Amino acid sequence: MNRRNIVVLISLLVASLASLVVARHLLAKGQDRSAAKQPCRTATTVKSDSKSVVGCEKDQEFTFTPVTDDPPGTIDGAKTPWLISDDKAYETFFLCATATDITTEAQKTLAKAKFSRARIDKTDTERVLTILSEFRQHRSEIITAADHLRDAKAPANEFAKLQEKELNLIRSTRNDLQSRLSQDGATKMQQFILGLKSKIRLIPAMAE
Repeated sequence: MNRRNIVVLISLLVASLASLVVARHLLAKGQDRSAAKQPCRTATTVKSDSKSVVGCEKDQEFTFTPVTDDPPGTIDGAKTPWLISDDKAYETFFLCATATDITTEAQKTLAKAKFSRARIDKTDTERVLTILSEFRQHRSEIITAADHLRDAKAPANEFAKLQEKELNLIRSTRNDLQSRLSQDGATKMQQFILGLKSKIRLIPAMAE
């Protein structure tokens, strides 16, 4: 086997592994626990009709995650960002930005990198970290409750209540970004997060 064939083979293997990683996230059923790991490719709510696919790996900044075979009903924010709701943009940012703890200096550095392009000052950056940490704590309580419901095989309406609670958490955290930051910081964070719409794909959730 010549050198060129070896290079081509290695490239195919790398591409296959990347596809498997994406597929593993997209095929996850029920509550997606991958939110506790990096990279954050899939942001999934407690009970949702769609999944947000977004890349935030290596430099921890949001990057477009290519998906070659989108199922029917997929909304590609790169093509139609106006079809991505503001709530979905904030939800995706919060879930991806809080994929790991924000306790140690190293963890804080990783978290800050995810919104570094917002170009907010140091004071507002610390405030955002505090808000994200609070979001992670409250959402972990919701996830724990969802796990208990799943173990108890609770009816769908119980999950719906948790979904509503999670949505309220996302909206209240969004309000915190507006009320607890400086006017300049709040404006920059809003522009940054809404700008993520072009990097989001909404994949219809698969039936359980």
